[in-house]
Formats: sequence, C-alpha cells, structure tokens
Amino acid sequence: MEQPIRIRIRFITVLAVFMIVTAGGGILLWGAQNVLFHFVLDAEQLPFTRPEVAAKLPPSIGFLLGHLHLFLAAMLGLSMFAFLTGLGLLIRSNAARLAFILLLIIGIGWNLGMLYLQHLSTSQMVDLALESGLPVTEDTATYAFALGAGVSVLLSLLYLWLIGWLMSARVKAEFGVYR
Repeated sequence: MEQPIRIRIRFITVLAVFMIVTAGGGILLWGAQNVLFHFVLDAEQLPFTRPEVAAKLPPSIGFLLGHLHLFLAAMLGLSMFAFLTGLGLLIRSNAARLAFILLLIIGIGWNLGMLYLQHLSTSQMVDLALESGLPVTEDTATYAFALGAGVSVLLSLLYLWLIGWLMSARVKAEFGVYR
C-alpha cells in the first residue's frame, strides 16, 4: 500500500533558509565583534569609558556601553540559537517551531524596548550631539524617532502575524502536531 505524498508548505522552507542565512551572518558578525572587543581592543581606551564622556551619556546608554561585553556575548548566543532554530524548521521539528515563536516574542519585546529606550534618550543625545558640533536639530531627532517607531511597529506586527500563522492548524500538521 502506497503512502500518500505529503505536500510541504514552501513558505516554511523559505523561512528556514532565511533564518539560516541571516543567523549565519549574525554569527559571523557578532563573533568578529566579540573577538575584536575581547582580544584586540583595549576596553579602557574606548572613548565611552572615559569618565568625562560617560558622565554625559544617558543612563540607559551608559549602562549598555558599560556592559558591552555581555551584550556582545548575548547577541552571539542568540544568533547561534536562531541558526539552530532555522535548521530545525528545515527538518520540520516542532521544538524548532516553538523556539521560532519564542524568538519572535523576544523580537517584539526587543523592538518595543528599544523604542522606549530611544524615547528616553533622544533629548539627551541631541544635546550631546549639539555640544560636539554636529548639525542636529530637534526636527532631525523627531524624524529619527518617527522612523524608528514606524519600523518597530511594522516589524512587531509582522512578528505577530508570523506567530499566528505558525500556530495555525495547517502549520501544526506540517510539524506533526494534530491538536
């Protein structure tokens, strides 16, 4: 008795390949930055570590730059996780589907968190740019914030749509989940 031919959803394959390629690029990028930061650069010689510069930075930016080594390591780990998730999507692993949904949720949180961080630090960064002689106006900051907000909201909506699609019965069946 012949087994019925199972037709795969092509979009899942495209999504998996996209994840593998972008996460692979992320591994190269974040890996190189980790090597550069930990082995090549002297962290104490970086401009933002000088007390007179660090005092002018918004607290949120100062915290991020003060813990840059942890941020770089976390992004490398996240890229590796995304790469493995892409491989799992390619072979239709349900654990990879759930991991991808988790990555999308993290992405939504990241987008909204960075939007809030941008809101908190915009005026201070404009003042800092004006002090250093850069041709920045309040309008420039407003346009930059609006652009960032638009991109964050659109990406978050795309991620929500992908989450809904990945939770659909047809996609669950593709991954062997029939409930």
